[in-house]
Amino acid sequence: MPPKTYTIPAKPKTDAQFLEVIALVIFIMRFNGEIVHKRWPLITKSFYNFNIDKVRTKTVEDFLGKPGVINNKAKIKAIIANAQRCHDLIKKHGSMKQWVDTTVQTHKKDPIFNQNLREQCQEFEHIGSMTSEWLDYVFTKAKNKPMVCKHGEKPP
Repeated sequence: MPPKTYTIPAKPKTDAQFLEVIALVIFIMRFNGEIVHKRWPLITKSFYNFNIDKVRTKTVEDFLGKPGVINNKAKIKAIIANAQRCHDLIKKHGSMKQWVDTTVQTHKKDPIFNQNLREQCQEFEHIGSMTSEWLDYVFTKAKNKPMVCKHGEKPP
């Protein structure tokens, strides 16, 4: 039986928090969210608090067997690849927040020729249309503190 509630993280403020939200979505996809949330403090520590420069230089084997980590090679590989993508976006835009802001503004100015944020998020590994919609919400509309929502209800 699925849990009755789910938690929407706070809107990320740092580059590491952006990668953390992406990693959370990846670990929860097709897995038990309660287990992920229980292990999250250990996962966070094992992934160097989602320090982008540290995570992007590691291999899958560096994370396998670490305390709390869900030993799914494909998910770990995606998080490492996404750390590299974050690094590249930061290099181009200055920060992940600036990338989000630029993407949103560029799409508003010319929606026919510029991807929206959901489409851009799908360029991350293991992020599809449903999870990119969730990332779009967290990156642009989430509150400054985590929110608990009931399953079946859209967030406020």
